[in-house]
Amino acid sequence: MIKAIIWDLYGVVYENGQIDPKAKDIIEQLKSQGIINATISNLSPDTVNNIGKKLGLDPIIACVELGISKRDPNTYQIFIDDLNIKPEECLIIDDLLNNLLSAKQIGIRTVLFGKNEKVKEVDFTLNNIEKIPELINAI
Repeated sequence: MIKAIIWDLYGVVYENGQIDPKAKDIIEQLKSQGIINATISNLSPDTVNNIGKKLGLDPIIACVELGISKRDPNTYQIFIDDLNIKPEECLIIDDLLNNLLSAKQIGIRTVLFGKNEKVKEVDFTLNNIEKIPELINAI
């Protein structure tokens, strides 16, 4: 069962200066099921906090502020330790394979966003944000 989702911002829920309106609805739906919706982002702290708050994400982690990187597996280990969850209870949705590989190294389930075809290095691929609740309910 998924207890937490790490949303990538740019390329998944935010692009060209706009928040995907469907993303906010989906995040609210998942929060109502008791799922933690968070972000770990390499964007500037102001941007991360602004977008994260508009989407209702919590926790909001700006890597630059903490001197960490999305490409470091320890970043994800700290995240799941802080939430007191197991890696397999967490799902990360990102459009960059390298970020997903770091999370996968510690056992977090991975979704490569923006792809239809299967990519062997990740657990799932999706190109439609509206399919995320269905995927989570199937896990």
